Amino acid sequence: MNAPSKKSLIKNLLLKSSPIFFILLVFAACNTNQLTYYKYQPVNVTGWLRSDTLLFEITNLEDGNLPISVTTEIRYTTDYPYTNISLCVMHNLEDSLTWRKDTLHYTLIDREGRHSTNNWSCLYEANETLPNLNIIQPGETSYIKVYQIMEKDTLAGVHDIGIKISH
Repeated sequence: MNAPSKKSLIKNLLLKSSPIFFILLVFAACNTNQLTYYKYQPVNVTGWLRSDTLLFEITNLEDGNLPISVTTEIRYTTDYPYTNISLCVMHNLEDSLTWRKDTLHYTLIDREGRHSTNNWSCLYEANETLPNLNIIQPGETSYIKVYQIMEKDTLAGVHDIGIKISH
């Protein structure tokens, strides 16, 4: 009895795996979220003062009247002394002359003492999403301001804050 040739083995493998490949291709095509902005800014290593505001400048939002998703991300270490954090996020994404203010509350550690996300080396990460927004004036420079609103003036253990915008 002859063993199948390499060519026939490859042909059989391709025929059997082509439906899986097609399904993966369809799922990839259905993902319409396009990342348009993603940036982190570091917090002062001596601690994040309540008066320290992080400013993100967004200049590449060209698609008008499309809903966008804005996610704020926080990376922190085990030096952070609390189980949660509250941030104020101000932006003029929808209209360059109008500022909108949102308060975000992150749960960083649950009641059992577990962090909300996996540990990336020595950093933990948490994120919150703002309500969907529409860009009314595409091409305008917009800004996002983020500052902490905890009772303590200086927060240790906060590494950096990120902004991710997709549509």
